[in-house]
Amino acid sequence: ILTNSQKDALKKWRFDNFYRTAEDLKEELALHDETTSDPLPSEATIARFLRSQGLSRKILIKGIKPKVKIRLAFEAEYPQQVWMADTKGPDIYVDDPKNPGQKVLAKPVAFIDDCARYIVAVMYVTVENEYVIMELFCQAILLFGIPEILYLDQGSPYMGKSLKKAANLIGCNIIHASRRDCSAKGKIEKVLRTFHERFEHEMKALGKDGINLREYNRYLQAYIGQDYNKKVHSSTNVSPEERFFEFPANKRRWISKDAIARIFLPVRIASVTKTGLVKV
Repeated sequence: ILTNSQKDALKKWRFDNFYRTAEDLKEELALHDETTSDPLPSEATIARFLRSQGLSRKILIKGIKPKVKIRLAFEAEYPQQVWMADTKGPDIYVDDPKNPGQKVLAKPVAFIDDCARYIVAVMYVTVENEYVIMELFCQAILLFGIPEILYLDQGSPYMGKSLKKAANLIGCNIIHASRRDCSAKGKIEKVLRTFHERFEHEMKALGKDGINLREYNRYLQAYIGQDYNKKVHSSTNVSPEERFFEFPANKRRWISKDAIARIFLPVRIASVTKTGLVKV
């Protein structure tokens, strides 16, 4: 009998390396506390399970893709390894800063650490563009250091050249989820759903909806700092704050405020005429 942990591990190991035999995989199961058992599953049991998942060694070596789509759960091994960012559709109305007396839709943009589920930056905005994303990213970097990977979807605010150039300069690799693949961003989607179900509805119940954007964001920061980041997370069984700050400061990568201000300058494509006129 294979446990769920053993099944997930076997699929990952076989998918990562087609040439591993059932004997190799059995030895690997014994090496990890999460996957070992007494007795260990037999090689025949391992091979039979992998065949049922379309991950037969013989088929994979031939280059034939498995019939079953392989979706493996992922979690960063330590804080600052992967940050995720996303935006939720507009659900709230706030005072329009440009047109006093009128209301405008606002939506949250959030950055979380994948390992700890700690929210490193969040803000409601009325205009969602690349510069808003860069501003929030800069704020998070100055407070917590540079992540190794920034995981984003393929929305226009996240595909700009300015963001990619700046991330490359500070040593952060940007990767994008596949199109129409919401489940690949499930962790950040769940955080945004929590904002909608708990924070936004609580604000409406208190009669705080419709206030100005700055005040709404102050309430949001209070909710994040006093409630969300301090409560025990159902997946990690520890609070996001505790898990995030277990990672020592001397292992984080830091950058000065002056350097980041120069690195995150906007990028524009310019053309030069034959007479030497530069057009931006």
